[in-house]
Amino acid sequence: TAYFGSPEARIPSGEVLTPSSLFVAMRGNASEPFGAPAKLGPHINLDGGLNESPHITADGLRLYWSSPPAITDPPTVTQIFMASRNSTAEEFSTRMAIAELDVADEWEYSPSLTGDELTIVFDKGSFDPAFNIEFRDLYIASRNSISEPFSPPQAIDALNTIVAEAHPSLSSDGLTLCYTRFVGVPNNSPEIWAATRNSTSEPFDNPMSLNRQFPGSEVNSPDSAT
Repeated sequence: TAYFGSPEARIPSGEVLTPSSLFVAMRGNASEPFGAPAKLGPHINLDGGLNESPHITADGLRLYWSSPPAITDPPTVTQIFMASRNSTAEEFSTRMAIAELDVADEWEYSPSLTGDELTIVFDKGSFDPAFNIEFRDLYIASRNSISEPFSPPQAIDALNTIVAEAHPSLSSDGLTLCYTRFVGVPNNSPEIWAATRNSTSEPFDNPMSLNRQFPGSEVNSPDSAT
């Protein structure tokens, strides 16, 4: 089963805030093609909003993603939302904002969690439509159980730079973090970077391009965006 976000329509030239929705596609086994994608209902997607970056838990019972709290023109902010269900045969519950991760007047995107859902990494920032530039940094928060709120999110200072860091992907054990770094100003030449740590009680450190972090990898191309 795959959950993903997709624009509702072709993106006009120069437009970056085109509405998008979350979809799900399924297949019988890993050797088969996926079936036709189905758009998730209005209890998940805010119609006309930027519904993006879903993270589904391994058991398929909780879905995290970013979405606006309401429709505004122009769009102002997005927050991290969550929905749950008791079994994969059921529909997800009505979406609920994770209020403790929200910072007023800023955008929260791209949640990624450890397998136990006790640590979350996401990117947060602002958008300047006048210059078509996004300012984004990586943040991390933790909790003692999934029934408790997350701690106040903290910037991952060892990874954040004056350019944009976004789209984090956290390993299930919480020891490896891959993310996009936009190498250049304004946000261009995106590359996939990675950082590691020896335990979840330590900070991430020593970030480097994926091609250097994992020798032999050729994910980042020198002549094309990643």
